[in-house]
Amino acid sequence: MAYPTCPGCREPQLVADESVEFRCFTCGTQVLFLSCGECGLKQAIPATWTMFTCSKCRKASRVPRYIPFEERPRASKVGAVGLTYPPT
Repeated sequence: MAYPTCPGCREPQLVADESVEFRCFTCGTQVLFLSCGECGLKQAIPATWTMFTCSKCRKASRVPRYIPFEERPRASKVGAVGLTYPPT
């Protein structure tokens, strides 16, 4: 089991290792896992965002409309929470 942090309320959530998204039990945010296009860091972001800022390299990334299931990062590999774009 993985414990990714919800980007909405910052509470860790218990999810299956192979999950590609989850709904936060605390605040109800739908969370996706995406990789940064620059550094490859896998991070959690709300499903409603269209862009995010990488929490490691601080580069802006677009959220693709569709990512094949096989290519989506899994919960066990997520290492951070994405930041808003533009960063505040």
